[in-house]
Amino acid sequence: MVFDLDGTIVRFSIDYRAARADVVRALVKMGLPSSLFSVNESTFRNLERAELYVRSNGGGEEDVRRIRSLVYSIADKYELEAAKTTDLLPGVLDTLEVLRGMGLKMGIFTIAGRLSVDRVLERFQLRRFFSVVVTRDDADAIKPDPAHLRAALRGLGVDAEDVLVVGDTTWDVRCAKAAGAKAVGVTTGLSTREELLNAGADYVIDSITELPPIIRKFHS
Repeated sequence: MVFDLDGTIVRFSIDYRAARADVVRALVKMGLPSSLFSVNESTFRNLERAELYVRSNGGGEEDVRRIRSLVYSIADKYELEAAKTTDLLPGVLDTLEVLRGMGLKMGIFTIAGRLSVDRVLERFQLRRFFSVVVTRDDADAIKPDPAHLRAALRGLGVDAEDVLVVGDTTWDVRCAKAAGAKAVGVTTGLSTREELLNAGADYVIDSITELPPIIRKFHS
């Protein structure tokens, strides 16, 4: 099994609008046109637009890396602050114990950065459940690009068709389907039941505690 983190296992209390505004200001200060960006779009959607613009206007990969590093550093700042007040979602620890007792290999793939993820895993003593943790810093491309999930699958040593991917966003679902895995959408985060189903989720649940029966059915 591969899990998303924020909205699926924990809830980060991030001021997303402030983070997006900081990112947009930084990108414009680097000389990119302000018309490319919106504080109503995710940080990583704005980053994607910045990278595309740079590549389309003769910039090289070193320019792209510099922009990505700047955006990631801003995101790190907000995530590290949020990690101080992050909460576990209800039923997570008990469910993970049950899943571990079923002998499942488990991993995490998240667009959060390594610094905040390590802090959250240590704070809640979650690391013992997961054989691999793939953050945005560990993948060549992040979800919904399937490269993000495939990095986690390689770490676990499993094939996509044998995996359930659990996440709260349409990005998680789309990533799972693109990689050839089954997708479980959970309504504890950003996306609604309808949005998750429309994205292609094979199952939609309202709590992570509903996972064990699905897994038994999946492996029957």
